[in-house]
Amino acid sequence: MRVPRNLSPDKEESHKMTWDHWMRTVTVLATEQGLDGQPWVAEKHLKDGKWHLHAVYQRYDVERGKFRSDSHSHKGNDRPRAALEIELGHTRTPQRTLNRPILTKNVIDAWQRSKTGQEFINRTAEYGYTIASSTTLRPFMIIDENGRSFDLLKKLRDKEIEFSVRTAQMKERMKDIELPSDESVMRNIRTQQKARVAEENKELFEDMQPKQSEQDRKREEFRKKFKA
Repeated sequence: MRVPRNLSPDKEESHKMTWDHWMRTVTVLATEQGLDGQPWVAEKHLKDGKWHLHAVYQRYDVERGKFRSDSHSHKGNDRPRAALEIELGHTRTPQRTLNRPILTKNVIDAWQRSKTGQEFINRTAEYGYTIASSTTLRPFMIIDENGRSFDLLKKLRDKEIEFSVRTAQMKERMKDIELPSDESVMRNIRTQQKARVAEENKELFEDMQPKQSEQDRKREEFRKKFKA
């Protein structure tokens, strides 16, 4: 089992990176993924005017006789990204947690511009969120486009503007509306994410395949003419 990773800085920054910089990213990523010391192979190439590097790490640890864990690999990708941006002087990518105040602002805006429960659901959907029933003690959840769930009523509170929606208000607005469960929504989002990753990995390996030269193509066409 091998783990593919795509190291892709911004276009301008990709042209400023030295080979040592690229090798540094490979090493740091391997460490954060728990794959340090494992065999790896990488290919750097230009696509749409931007340099990026495909790196593939071996998960099977020969000395231990078992696979290295790949759980929470998305966190292992995020940690080195932030550290390397600082080390290499690249433009910082906003942290995911910075989106939470934006989520609160958007949800309050959707509530204030809605008169019915369905209208509220539709307006939050425009921001990429899904309102769901909760499988916990909380009555309602809101799920963002990345599959992270939050207590909806907590996101409808803002001390600075003295705004708050009570449980009774939410239940009244949502009455007679059948909501999907938070678990089913998150499961669907993860399924879509896995499909996207599978497609990206497919493209990655296709990019890494050796390209057929024009001479090889002509030879292949010539051989096909004489096949029975």
